[in-house]
Amino acid sequence: MSDDAARQPPFPTSLCYRCAHKRDVRTARAWFLRCVVLEAKYAPQPVRACPRFEPTPPVSP
Repeated sequence: MSDDAARQPPFPTSLCYRCAHKRDVRTARAWFLRCVVLEAKYAPQPVRACPRFEPTPPVSP
């Protein structure tokens, strides 16, 4: 995996990427989005609708 590919978020249009319940799981070869509230911890991407979606709170300066 190139350095550029490693920096880019997986599935940037997926709800998971913007969700407060998302956890990034990175390995040397892959980057996964893990959900901490759903039974299907690694939902097929990209996710367009989710009953548990909560936006990530804005970062304070």
